[in-house]
Amino acid sequence: VGEPTAFRVGLEEEVEGIEVSWRLSGPVAQEFQGREITVTFTEPGTYRLVVTVRAPQGEECQVEHTVKVSTPSPQEEGAVVSPMTFELRLIVAELLENTGVGSDWNLTFEVNGNTGAIELGSLPLLLYAGDEREIAIRIRAVEEDEGKADIAEALLSLTPPWQEKTYDLDLIVYEDGVQESEKFAHWHFILETAAGAAEVVEPTSTSPELPVQTPPSQNSEVNSVPEEGPSTSEPEALRSPGEQRVEIASEWIAVQPLPPRGFTVIGAGDLDGDGRADLAATSFGSALITLFKGVGDGSFTEKRSFGADLKPEQLLVADFNGDTFGDIVAVSWSTQKAELFLCSNHFSPSFAMPLGIPQGAWEVYAQQLNASPGFELIWLTRKGPVVWSFLPQGNVIEWMKAPRDLSFVMPTRSPFVLADFDADGMPEAAYYSDNPGDVCLNLVDGEIILATTPGGVSLSQLAAADVDGDGILDLLGLDQLGRVHTWRLYVP
Repeated sequence: VGEPTAFRVGLEEEVEGIEVSWRLSGPVAQEFQGREITVTFTEPGTYRLVVTVRAPQGEECQVEHTVKVSTPSPQEEGAVVSPMTFELRLIVAELLENTGVGSDWNLTFEVNGNTGAIELGSLPLLLYAGDEREIAIRIRAVEEDEGKADIAEALLSLTPPWQEKTYDLDLIVYEDGVQESEKFAHWHFILETAAGAAEVVEPTSTSPELPVQTPPSQNSEVNSVPEEGPSTSEPEALRSPGEQRVEIASEWIAVQPLPPRGFTVIGAGDLDGDGRADLAATSFGSALITLFKGVGDGSFTEKRSFGADLKPEQLLVADFNGDTFGDIVAVSWSTQKAELFLCSNHFSPSFAMPLGIPQGAWEVYAQQLNASPGFELIWLTRKGPVVWSFLPQGNVIEWMKAPRDLSFVMPTRSPFVLADFDADGMPEAAYYSDNPGDVCLNLVDGEIILATTPGGVSLSQLAAADVDGDGILDLLGLDQLGRVHTWRLYVP
C-alpha cells in the first residue's frame, strides 16, 4: 500500500497504431492509457488488472492479472506483491474396467481450445496455470479399432471464484458406440485446482513486463516476449553468459531401439564418469529401473537393472554428491515420493534413500548452481523454486533462499525437459510441439525450433545430456515405439 508500482506491455517488435488501455477494479477503480503505467494502491485488498491491446484493423486481445495488496510489515517495507495464479492439474487417469473394448488407447485433453496428449507416465499433468477465469475442460478417450473407433468424452466447466478442490470425471466407452453392448470400458479421471500464493519480492528499478500477445496484423506475428533483447531471426541463435550470442546447430545422429519392455520414462547423464551420457529407463507402473551405457554416438548398451521402492514417473541423472559419478533421482508424483540412488563407476546404485517432495511442487530438474562439484536439485513449486544440495553421503541440505536470478519456469506442454541449453545459468524448456516432429525451445527472447524428428514421429519423453562428451548438452527423445532418438547440439 502506498508504493508506486509500474506495469508495462512488452512487444517483440513495434507495430504502428497499437493502442493499449488498462482497467483496474477492486477497492479502487481506475483506468489508464499507454504502454507503461504506474499505479499507487491506496487501499489493501484484491485487485483485477485488465490490459487490452488493439491493432489498427480492430483486432484485440486481453490479459487479466490478479494483484493482492496488503499493508507491509516493517520488515517488508517497500515490497510489492506478485500476481496470484491458479493451477489445474490432471492427477489421476485410470482404467477401472475393460470388458473387451481393446487396449490401443489414445487419451487427450482440451482446455479452452488448447489440446494435448495425456501420457499416463507423465501424471500429474498441468492443464492450466493463470488467473481464475471461466474455462472449459474436455477429456477424450479413444480406443483405435481397425474398423470404427470407440470414443467417449467428459466435460468440466470452471467459473470464478475458483476453489481448491478435486473433480471426478468418468467416461464409459462402448464398443462401436453401442450403449447396449456388453463390451465397455470405464475410465476415471481426477482433476485438481490449487491456488498459488502471492510471493513478496524486493522491488527493482526495472518495470515488470506484462506478457501480451499483439493482435494479428498484416506486418507482424508477435509472441509474448519482452520488448528488449536481441532478435532471434535465426532458428539456432542461442545466448550465452554476458549477453553474447552463440550459434548452435542440431543434428539428428541416431535412433536406438530399447529392449521391448514398454519403456515410457528415460533420464540421461554420465553415470560412469567418462564424460558421455548414459541412460536410465523404466516402464509405467513398474519399480524396475534399467541402466544403459552410452557409447557416445547415440547408441546405448544395457548394463543392469535394479528395483526402486516406488514406481518412477520421472528419472533424473546427475552427479549430486560430487564424486564425478552420476546419481539417480526417481520421482513418483502420484504418491508424492522420491528416492536418491548414489552410483559408482560400475553402474552399481546404492540402496534407495527416501526423499520428500516439497509442498506444491509441480516439476523438478538438476543444475549446477555454484562452484561445488555436485549438481543441485531444483523443485519448482507454487511459491517459487526450492533448491537442494547433497552431501557426499547423500544427505540433503535445503537452501534458505533460492538464487535471485534463478528464473521461474512457467508450465510447458508435456513432454518437455528443463536444462541450461544456452549456458546462461538459467533453465530453458524444450518441448515437443503440436507441429509433428518439431522440438521447440523457449528462450528469454523468443521460441526456436531446436530439432525435428525423422518423418515427424511423435515423442513421449525428452531428456538433455552431453551424449558425445564435447561439453555441450545434447537432446534425447523417446518415441512411442520405445526408441531413443539423439540430436547432437554443436557450435558450427
